[in-house]
Amino acid sequence: MKDMNIKRIIQSTEYPEYIKEYILKTYEENPDLFLMELRKAENSSKRPGMGNKKYNLWIAANNAYIKKEAKFKPGLFECYYCRMDLSTIPAENVRFEHFIPKMHVTANIVQACKWCDKFKRDRTPEDFESIIIDEENVKKDKYAKTNVERKKLIEFAPLVACHSMGNSNPIWIDKMIEIASRNYGVDLSNVHPRQVRWRYYELFRKKWYQK
Repeated sequence: MKDMNIKRIIQSTEYPEYIKEYILKTYEENPDLFLMELRKAENSSKRPGMGNKKYNLWIAANNAYIKKEAKFKPGLFECYYCRMDLSTIPAENVRFEHFIPKMHVTANIVQACKWCDKFKRDRTPEDFESIIIDEENVKKDKYAKTNVERKKLIEFAPLVACHSMGNSNPIWIDKMIEIASRNYGVDLSNVHPRQVRWRYYELFRKKWYQK
């Protein structure tokens, strides 16, 4: 793909100007790496059910940026949910997914490890919030059919709810403390509220992802 062609394609997208500038800058800094990641994104978008053709350039820019910056800033890139350091895993295990399903705007795309992305599926933030409020709601979930899947869903719910509920309704902190004590045998009740989530992330990753 010729240099002028790729630049023209980037400029013709419907992205906001700051996103176009970011993609263009990433391409110009390392054209070969960007084009390699773009080919990977295009190949992935052709698979049944992927449907991310619109975001190929954005995905390519993010993957190229992660690969470049990870050499200089370890720990900078983390999964939006479990906070796994994405710079420590192969790029093919990094995903860019919609926080709110089917809401196709750039601001709704977050970076995630492939394991959280696969498990979250097309559940909405409200689905996870309902489990925080009442764990019995896990029985209504259309994907979690086994006891193990339901247990993981209960433990995964605070990882999403902490973003959607925020500090204005921090009941997810209490749920993290409750789950840590009941399921992990760890007392987080005396940990500062701002640190609870980070301890919980570690517990969750160690149990489900061994990281």
